[in-house]
Amino acid sequence: MFLHPSPQASVGLSQASRPTPTDVFAAGVVRALLRPRPPAHYCIGRYSWTFQIICMLPRWVRERFFGTRYGMMWGSAGPAA
Repeated sequence: MFLHPSPQASVGLSQASRPTPTDVFAAGVVRALLRPRPPAHYCIGRYSWTFQIICMLPRWVRERFFGTRYGMMWGSAGPAA
């Protein structure tokens, strides 16, 4: 069983509610990469801190969060043939 997002919920998800401007994102990435010891992961954006916290939660809690927030549901591996 795999988790499938609702197409209507996922379309434009990254562009909803004030996305990070391209120049701000690019400047942050360049600054992070030019450090003497660049970070293994880089997160920037309006709600990036919430995803960092969500990633620390148990898997079932994350799945419940995304399932209720973005209309994801349990389904088969793909559409019925």
